[in-house]
Amino acid sequence: MSRFEGKVVIVTGAAAGIGVGVARTFAEEGAAVVIADINAEDGRRVAAVIRKKTKARTLFVKVDVSKASQVQRMIDRTFAALGGVDVLVNNAAVIDMKPVLDYTEAEYDWILDVNLKGPFLASQMVARRWVEAGKQGVIVNVTTIGSERARTNNAPYHASKGGLHSLTQAMAIDLAPYGIRVNAIGPSGVPSNLGGGTPASRLRSLDTIPLGRLATAEEMGRVVMFLASDDAGYITGHQIYFDGGKMAKM
Repeated sequence: MSRFEGKVVIVTGAAAGIGVGVARTFAEEGAAVVIADINAEDGRRVAAVIRKKTKARTLFVKVDVSKASQVQRMIDRTFAALGGVDVLVNNAAVIDMKPVLDYTEAEYDWILDVNLKGPFLASQMVARRWVEAGKQGVIVNVTTIGSERARTNNAPYHASKGGLHSLTQAMAIDLAPYGIRVNAIGPSGVPSNLGGGTPASRLRSLDTIPLGRLATAEEMGRVVMFLASDDAGYITGHQIYFDGGKMAKM
């Protein structure tokens, strides 16, 4: 299968967890993949492993997505090395779980800057390139079911992901006249590097998932790939829940 042969995909936060699965899934379908992450050691390793296993072109770019200058560098390097961008997956995120009374201003700003400002900066910069070139690209934002269903000790994270859900809708409306589509995927029950969940806590969480199992990052990657594909050509401004039925049970 090579539905994305000749396409270039940027995946932020691709050095671990969900991002690895998403990047690998696109590479297996023929895409050139940019592994964008602040973790240089793991990012280079992931890029090398994906390149070896799939024979796809890979590029690692170190980036703090909350910094406009670094996001611009990421995009400039991608265009210089791979000739452009067709799909942007905004996956990079951070979390710091504690009671709402205990957060400092700096901690709140850090979470909002990475999780909400980061996707805005990357989307705006890529979309400007697409509009200038008359290109119809695709943006997929990774949110969470927590964008609508909050849990304790996680206020800034939920605020950032709820904001990203709304930003997805707003960008979809603004960019639709240019043929640029913007959607989101809200996962739950996908093992990731966020939150530090233990195997025991993950097993207990199965009681809240109607399908009775955790998902894999590769399964999520295939849904992201669907949203980026021509099969979803009439879908924009939506958030798909990838949660094993959890939202329906709540």
